[in-house]
Amino acid sequence: MLRTDVQRYLLVLIPVTLAVVGQTLAKLGVRDVDVLTDAFNICVILAFVLMIGRAFVWVYIVRFVDISVAFPMMSSTYVFILTISHQVFGEEIGARRICGTAMIILGISLLTLGESRKCKEAQQ
Repeated sequence: MLRTDVQRYLLVLIPVTLAVVGQTLAKLGVRDVDVLTDAFNICVILAFVLMIGRAFVWVYIVRFVDISVAFPMMSSTYVFILTISHQVFGEEIGARRICGTAMIILGISLLTLGESRKCKEAQQ
């Protein structure tokens, strides 16, 4: 089904997106709530649905992508959450968070580049 590494890596973006949207909805749903019982509003319920959906999508994805590659790529969620937390919620982003995020991006890049080279060598 998935012919290229790029397709496999793009497939991992589906659960990343579901996680980011789910976490954002969860935060939106509880940020103005005083009592935990009032927290079960439409945003929180949708967040739960997305997280459950993400789990099912994940199980499907690991059929096609090595888990040793796919799972670390899920850390890209942190990059997107950092951006959304600043843009949507006005959270401060300090130098440590920026450096940590840069390290995550570097790690994902090294991981995917190394895996791509390994696959190309195996094909030859």
